Amino acid sequence: MLIHGIEEKEKILMQRDKINWLKLGDGNNAFFHAIMRGKNKQNGIHKLVDSNGITLTEFKYIEGEILRFYKNLVGTSIRRLLHVDIVAFRNGTQLKETSKESLIQSIIENKVWNILKIIGETKSLGVDGFNSKFFKSTWDIIKVDMMTAIQDLF
Repeated sequence: MLIHGIEEKEKILMQRDKINWLKLGDGNNAFFHAIMRGKNKQNGIHKLVDSNGITLTEFKYIEGEILRFYKNLVGTSIRRLLHVDIVAFRNGTQLKETSKESLIQSIIENKVWNILKIIGETKSLGVDGFNSKFFKSTWDIIKVDMMTAIQDLF
């Protein structure tokens, strides 16, 4: 997973630098490769100190330490939660009453319309392929159905 993320970032950087290269012409191969070498040096993890203070330089050990760190951070899986620690919940960060109330307020048409107006015309394509321009231009026709769907969701 970590390797996949690094590879994806490298592809994005290569595409961005290739655009510069294409703008400057074929004679800039050295420029392109110099930029990529610099980016690769910045984006790699070449050494890492583990929890015991040992410096790791081989990729397989660095990868293992990163996986171990995040597994410990997340914890272990458990089939069944025995109880909820009420004390921990009460001592933790709590929302203010006004914030709690805003989470359970009913959704009104005016709020939906105001939010829809903020979204750019060609933004937020849905799974149905409609962008916000469609919803804005047909709002008078679809608002009753949309509000029903939104209220049913909540």
